[in-house]
Amino acid sequence: MLWLLRFRPHAVLLGACIALGGPVCQAVEPAETTAKTPDWAGLESLLRAGDYELAATAADEIATALKPKRRDPDFVAQSIGFFRALMRQGLAEFRLGRLDAAAATFEQARRVPRDPELKRLLAAEARGANAKVANLLVPLEVDLVELLLLRMLVILERLRLANLPSAAAAARSPVEEEAFRKQVADWLDDLDGLAKSDSEARKSLEERLDKAAPAVLASPRNRAFASRFPLSLVAGIRSLELSRLPWGDPRSAANTAAEAAPGRTAGEWLAESRRQMADASAALDEAIAAAAPGGTATLKPDQTVEILLIQSELRIREGEVLLAAGDPSGSRQRFMQAAEYLEKIATLRKLPQPKSHPDLFRPLVLCVDAMLAEARGHVEKGDPAQGRQTIVAASAILARAADLPVPDDHPLRPQLLSLQKLVGEDLAQAGAKLPGVEAANAAARRMRRTLNAAAASSDLVAP
Repeated sequence: MLWLLRFRPHAVLLGACIALGGPVCQAVEPAETTAKTPDWAGLESLLRAGDYELAATAADEIATALKPKRRDPDFVAQSIGFFRALMRQGLAEFRLGRLDAAAATFEQARRVPRDPELKRLLAAEARGANAKVANLLVPLEVDLVELLLLRMLVILERLRLANLPSAAAAARSPVEEEAFRKQVADWLDDLDGLAKSDSEARKSLEERLDKAAPAVLASPRNRAFASRFPLSLVAGIRSLELSRLPWGDPRSAANTAAEAAPGRTAGEWLAESRRQMADASAALDEAIAAAAPGGTATLKPDQTVEILLIQSELRIREGEVLLAAGDPSGSRQRFMQAAEYLEKIATLRKLPQPKSHPDLFRPLVLCVDAMLAEARGHVEKGDPAQGRQTIVAASAILARAADLPVPDDHPLRPQLLSLQKLVGEDLAQAGAKLPGVEAANAAARRMRRTLNAAAASSDLVAP
């Protein structure tokens, strides 16, 4: 989802074009004749800086100002501006972890191109389409794929949060467990529907891609979203979360015949997740190679940012899968790569504090989780010194994450607090197993008892 921070000013007509199922629509820029000109550049700056609270507010204000009125002569332009603002508002809400708000905003954005009057006017615009409009269609179609992907990621994030230890099935009553199974089944049905729409949108995009202008073809983002990358990524995340459920896909036992055949095991779901992530990575590599046949060294900074945004998200997802698969070392590496990519993006965008961007919060917190698992492995293998060293390094990363400008109600905040507690406990446990530490601890305990006894005697003889 991080690559979604990159929007084009004209990338707003896509949903309407696809909804019509017709020819290319005439591109119309949002109205700039309103009483107060929308500050699109300011909004974009807030999103890039990671100031999502202000960005959500600014986008909402623009959307309110541009909410289209059917009798308005600028109805089409206002509708497009309205769509743009909603997309940015939903993205900011999603990055803040406010899933209900983000889902509602994305649903509102989805309905914009379905307005009957807008369809009629856009059909009229389409009859006057020209070569310039044709060259704009591909990036517009990419935006539809992104909107669909965002909606799928919201669902997957709901499932991820439901799988956290604090929401484990052991804490649910039988009635609550059955309700949860039904909820998961509904989420999966919604994912299937969105994936079907995604396939249709990408088919149209793929058919037009080769006919687009060179500048459009040189976009790694366009190439990636025209490939199998989005659905492979979603499938990988989906399988990972299903591996964490005691019953996998609840729909597999929807009838008697299905109940007779056992569903996939957790290990099988996890293996499928790894396969899908590998396919997503391969698809991204192919897209980058197609966009930059001369190699990545020939890319412009904006193109490099496109690649890094997508790669950072992919590395985070790969890290989660590797951690679940029992490879904390590989997981740690992926999370740190993601953090490095995000810092490089902030540097390329010339942000004042690239190491303090709030997007770093997620990979850093997850990295600490992986490092603690790695440290426990060292201790269990008889190397407490290495385990302690890893925990100390994890503690430093955790302190860095805690200092990032992330709201208190962010969904990862509880995990941060939990990790802070675990770091202290694991550090004490690793230290206790170091050579000579047990004897030193025993001596310290004896000394404390002696001092306490002396203090008690002193109290008895005090005047």
